[in-house]
Amino acid sequence: MRKQLVVGLSILSVALGSSVALGSTSATIGGACENVTTADFVGQVCPTTNAELRTGRWIVDDGGILEGMATAVTNPDGSQRVDKLGKLTTPRYDATLHQLVSTSSTGLKTSVSQVMGYEVLPSGVLNGTSTLLVNADGTQRLDKQGKLRSASFGGSLYRTELTSATGAKTIVEQLAGQEAIANGGTFDGTTVLLVNLDGSQRLDKQGKLRSASFDGTLYRSESTSATGAKTIAEQLSGTWIIAPDYKLTGTYTMVQRPDGTVSVTDNRKRML
Repeated sequence: MRKQLVVGLSILSVALGSSVALGSTSATIGGACENVTTADFVGQVCPTTNAELRTGRWIVDDGGILEGMATAVTNPDGSQRVDKLGKLTTPRYDATLHQLVSTSSTGLKTSVSQVMGYEVLPSGVLNGTSTLLVNADGTQRLDKQGKLRSASFGGSLYRTELTSATGAKTIVEQLAGQEAIANGGTFDGTTVLLVNLDGSQRLDKQGKLRSASFDGTLYRSESTSATGAKTIAEQLSGTWIIAPDYKLTGTYTMVQRPDGTVSVTDNRKRML
């Protein structure tokens, strides 16, 4: 049974740089396995020649609990692999965590972690999957995908964040769904954000826009340079409700340049 658990954990796990606590007070049960209590672990330890299987509860860094199992395998050259799989419950997560940390014989670490379930984000609550890869050179990749809910948005999120060894980031994020807007209306469509390594950004929105004064489609593209200069292009196509008996239909286009100048093309006509 213990062998099956070790094999199953190795197949399923991915990791987030945590380590197995070693050294403890213990009592032997059933031969090789022991009950163990340490500052951050309570459970059972079953060692073999070059590996160790732990099942129980870990206290994690943010005050939460991981309940599951972990294997640590140490090779003759000193390299090590630690796998964890379990239920993660913290102020931020209510999810399943799969972890894998590989350490070379020279001490270099590569880790992969995957969290599947609920995650509290600054933008709302994500029900989906987050996967983090940390390479030995310090570069990282973080992917998030799932359903996002907040007071102003309901829909799907896909986000990829690449971090260089110096900390510079490239971000691609897409939101697809319904968003509440400031004037009491709704935007139902897609928002895509690109953040480049130099800090420049591009934000695109495209979809259906409805409010008390407008019903139609929106396309907006906003580019921001690394110095903060903005270029905005926006096009609205649909019906404008000026008064109950006064409506306009057509297309309205606005372009704002980095120097602050604005050009407008108004192709709207009054509905009869």
